[in-house]
Amino acid sequence: DGIGWEGWAIWKSTDNGSSWSVVDKYFMYAAGESHPMQIATKGNDVYVCGYVWGYGGTPSLANAEWLVKKSSDGGASWQITDHWWANLGDNICNSITTSASGDIFTTGFSNNVDSYVRISADNGTSWQQIGYFPGAGRASNIEVSPNGNLWVLIGNNIYTGVYTLGSWNWSGPFSITGTGFGNVAYQKVGGLEIVSNTHAYFTGRISNTWRIFETTDAGVTWSQIHSRSGEGVTIKVLSTGEILSSGNRNVSFSEHYNEIIKSVDGGSTFNLVMQKGAVSLEEEGGFLIELQNGDILSLGKRSLDEQMMVYRSTDKGSTWSQASIITFYDRFYSEISDYAEDSLGNMYTAGWIYNVDPLDPSEPYVIMKSSNNGATWTQSDYIKQSGVDHYSDLVEVNNLDNVFFFYYSYDTGQSTLRMSTNQGTSWSNVDVI
Repeated sequence: DGIGWEGWAIWKSTDNGSSWSVVDKYFMYAAGESHPMQIATKGNDVYVCGYVWGYGGTPSLANAEWLVKKSSDGGASWQITDHWWANLGDNICNSITTSASGDIFTTGFSNNVDSYVRISADNGTSWQQIGYFPGAGRASNIEVSPNGNLWVLIGNNIYTGVYTLGSWNWSGPFSITGTGFGNVAYQKVGGLEIVSNTHAYFTGRISNTWRIFETTDAGVTWSQIHSRSGEGVTIKVLSTGEILSSGNRNVSFSEHYNEIIKSVDGGSTFNLVMQKGAVSLEEEGGFLIELQNGDILSLGKRSLDEQMMVYRSTDKGSTWSQASIITFYDRFYSEISDYAEDSLGNMYTAGWIYNVDPLDPSEPYVIMKSSNNGATWTQSDYIKQSGVDHYSDLVEVNNLDNVFFFYYSYDTGQSTLRMSTNQGTSWSNVDVI
């Protein structure tokens, strides 16, 4: 439809994660991308931070622009509250949080090396810069401790901000580890969880290992308390004291697992409590949410069809069951690979459709037909087979106006030649290779 490549979408659930609906779908530029990175709430207000860019340069001439959006009516409408860039490079807002006093904080970076912290003290109406860390690397997480101090993760270092005498004063860097963290969950780095003014946890990835670190002196020093194969995406200390961490374990290119580990002894030991995924049904861990009713939700990605899998635990993370699937079908990802026209003026296209059914993420091929010079199109031939992906990339018309096309089945390795002798009204197989 000519709108962007990757879009910004926000989902909402009013039944504790059993079902979801899209409340915001957004493309700032017709040719480009819009990415939401994190969500935060303040009372009934919802804030989302991220970034946008336009193909060939955004109107600001920056490669990418920092963006914050807000809704005050349950997602029915949204307004841009911060649209900002520090320079003409990449300006990425990575994380957003709110404090008990009502301030809203964001952090991110520009040009991959300079990081910033911004504040709004008036519900997003205006924003000011309160932290600048040139050359420090990428800021990825911001959290507020109970005493109102800020913790910002930049690279593999923590910086802390204290508001005194009318200004923010920063300390750090305090190294979590001497080795840099790799990206997890696409563009995130890991999860920071503050327990008290002095106590916090961080989980992330170093090389191919899932690491968990702990501090008890307000982030000045850190110790590693757990390591396992995979990568840590998020960590959550429940209101009842249990610690859950969600992450990924990639065995091979086509074998990925969404895993959750749990500690009931303050992080001394962790045990695997959930593993979802299989060969060719890859899943990846994402975020953990503790609901007001005490249930825990795990939101992760099913890689096969890019849908979000939601699992629920009613026993503090010890056991899990599927709660729902978050789907987005507003725009099919599809491809047209070939075109042909017969002597009667009928037009035919061959291609495939991605992302059709969340319960069966197989990809069908489709042959489309137009008899009015492309003004309207109808489906001429379509096959969807459970567990098998199909792709059609050749269509031809012979001198008798018979129409032929090949389709290939990825999972079986077969190629099939099909033919129509009545301008695409019906089709039959000619040969299977």
